[in-house]
Amino acid sequence: MADAAIVSSYVDGYVFVVRTMYKDLGEIRKAMEMLQSVQGKIAGFVLNDVEGKNDTDHIYGKYGYDYGSRNNE
Repeated sequence: MADAAIVSSYVDGYVFVVRTMYKDLGEIRKAMEMLQSVQGKIAGFVLNDVEGKNDTDHIYGKYGYDYGSRNNE
């Protein structure tokens, strides 16, 4: 967190990337509190490792990396 204190004066905010079903919410809260204690602003969260309905679904749909390879419905 020492880096966060140094960087906080150079950035507008922090984005937390959290894995789906992460079990230790206390650890996330502690990190948030530490950032706030050095006046770091939390811009938001990204939920990572999200599964689609089935193996062929992509979370980004037609806007993902495979854009153009499927029918645009």
